[in-house]
This record gives sequence, C-alpha cells and structure tokens, in this order.
Amino acid sequence: MDPDTPTPAETLAIAVGVADLRSAPASDSELVTQALLNTPATVLERSADWARIQTPDYTGWVRHIALATPPTPSAEQLAVVLAPRAPIFATADGDETIAPAYITTALPVREQSAARIQVALPGTRTGWLDTTTAALRPAEAPYPRIGPPAVLVLAQQFLGIPYLWGGTTIEGIDCSGFSQLCWRAAGAHIPRDANQQYDAIPYQVGRGELQSGDLIFFAHEGSITHVAIMLDTSRYIHAKGRPQRQVIISSLDPSDHLYLPALAAAYAGARRPMTDATPVTWDGDPTG
Repeated sequence: MDPDTPTPAETLAIAVGVADLRSAPASDSELVTQALLNTPATVLERSADWARIQTPDYTGWVRHIALATPPTPSAEQLAVVLAPRAPIFATADGDETIAPAYITTALPVREQSAARIQVALPGTRTGWLDTTTAALRPAEAPYPRIGPPAVLVLAQQFLGIPYLWGGTTIEGIDCSGFSQLCWRAAGAHIPRDANQQYDAIPYQVGRGELQSGDLIFFAHEGSITHVAIMLDTSRYIHAKGRPQRQVIISSLDPSDHLYLPALAAAYAGARRPMTDATPVTWDGDPTG
C-alpha cells in the first residue's frame, strides 16, 4: 500500500483551503458539502484515489491529496480567520502564498510577528496569516458567543455570492451552509443541512416574534428544503437557488417589493440558535 494512502480509522485533517466532499468516489458525483482547512477527518474506507471520511458534521468522499496528518495542537491559542477569504503566506514578510483560508478556519499558532501570525498546517507545513484577517482565540473556545451582531455582519458580506449546492465558502454557498457558517462565526454550532437544523435547534419562534438572527425554514411536500436568516422582523437573507442562484435579501411582508410569494407560502417555522443573545437592529437594506 502507498504510504500516502489513508487507511480506515485513521484520523487526518483537511489539507487544502476547502475540500469537496462527494457522494461517491468520482469527481462528477454530487457535491454533498465542503470542509474547511484543518477540519478533522476520520477515514471510513478508501477507493483508488479517494477516501470516504467522517468530519464533525458530514460524511463524504474526498481525494487523498486533500488530506494530511493533523498539525500538532497549540496548547493555548488558535488563529481563527475572520475575513471571508484570506491568503496564507509562505513567510513572515513575503508575498508568496500557499493557499487560501476561509472564514472560521482555525489553525494552531506557532509564533507572531508585528504583521503576521505563524500557523501550523496539516502535514509538516507552516504558513502565515495577516493579523488583519485573523484573530488569536483560546484553543478551548475559538468562536466566542457574539450572537446576532456577528451573524448580520457576515451575512451581508455574502450578498451576491453565487449559489453552489453543497458550498460552504464565499466561492459559492448553499442555504444551509450559509446559515451554519454565519452562526458558527457568531458562536453557535448547528448541523449542516436545513432539515437537521430545523430538528436540532430546540427553541421555536412564532412568526409574529421573529427577530434578527433567527432562522426561518421552508418546506416542500412536508419536508424542510430551505433555510434563511432574519435581518429584522420581516426581511431575510438567504442563498437562493433557481432562478436567482446567489445570496439575496427577500421579505415575508406582502407589501415589500422583495416579497417572494411562492417561498412565503412554503414557510414552515423558525428557530433561534442562541436564546441568551441580545437582539440587534438591522441598519438597512443594501439592495434598496
């Protein structure tokens, strides 16, 4: 067996900025989700150039080249990427880049210069992040419980980003990947898929009690198929498939020009991922 081929039950880590997880060991099979750099990955089985892995929230097939041994954990700190996309540099002061890193990626800290943070990468590599794109966080709590303010700030940075079934980054994202990402950045860990989020989040919200940060769900033939994030009591932001195929703002208010009748008719309920957070006031609609 090739020593670089993952073996079953081996615990590795995603070694690229974002890795595609597919439904079968083939590049043209369904993209079921994506995993960010340094996400833990337990190998379940292997096939030729592919390995079926279990991440903390999903199972799928990835190419062997997207996996490597996890970096040695930092005893105290992680560098958490705060920018939607940030370059990882090869040195403390040069322009050569190794790979991109995407928001909420967490990497063990090795050292820090005035302008950059050295981080350990899967395998034997290290890299550097600009201090303007990442923050030092305690290893035991990398995502502070900020709540709706962080959700709204990040969500609006994704306006116009292309819709991608299975996507989880600013390169392309789907509805549940969007809600999961925004709430992770705000300090709440929720499942990957919309139906899982609907079932797992215990706090239910009445339609007349909606507030910023709440997740609203839509159903088709009795099954949850879509999720969006409330911006205020009526407008919401979501990664919409056909026909828009991008992140857009819509409304539950029939008098609003952003109202989508078919989607409003499919409304199935709402959940609040963080019940101890203070509501925020959305300061306006960038779409006008």
